[in-house]
Parts: sequence; structure tokens; C-alpha cells
Amino acid sequence: MRTHVLPLALAVSLMLAASAGALTNERGLDRRNLDTKVSPCVDFYRFANGGWLDSNPIPPEYSRWGSGTELMERNLSLLKQILE
Repeated sequence: MRTHVLPLALAVSLMLAASAGALTNERGLDRRNLDTKVSPCVDFYRFANGGWLDSNPIPPEYSRWGSGTELMERNLSLLKQILE
């Protein structure tokens, strides 16, 4: 019985944190990245990522784009500046 208390407490604390009402925070879910025009029951990928996909189109020179690619490009730019 004791092993069920910890997951339940974790689930309740996560639900309370998610319902805090903040639009965004420094860590965690940024609600501006959601596409609330799409029902999560119909297309969850678009619901969860639609806002980010709309505000971050894939540049023409890349076949894919994501936050990891943005980080890599930023790091390469900083390294170039340091070396120059």
C-alpha cells in the first residue's frame, strides 16, 4: 500500500503545478507553443507543437529543424566569434 502513495502524491503535485495558471515559466511547459485550435483528441502532435511549428519554420537550407539544431547553430556561431 505504501508504494502507491508516492506515485499518487507525485501525480497530484504535477496536476497542481500545471494548473497554477501561468502562461509560461522559466522551466517547463510554454503554453504559447500549443495550438489550441486543434483538438488534442484528433491531432495531439499538432495540439502540443503547433504554436512552436508555426513560429519556427524550417529554414530552406535544412531538411529538419528543432531546438537542438538552434542550439547547435548558436554554439557554432559563438565558437566562430571566439576563434576570430
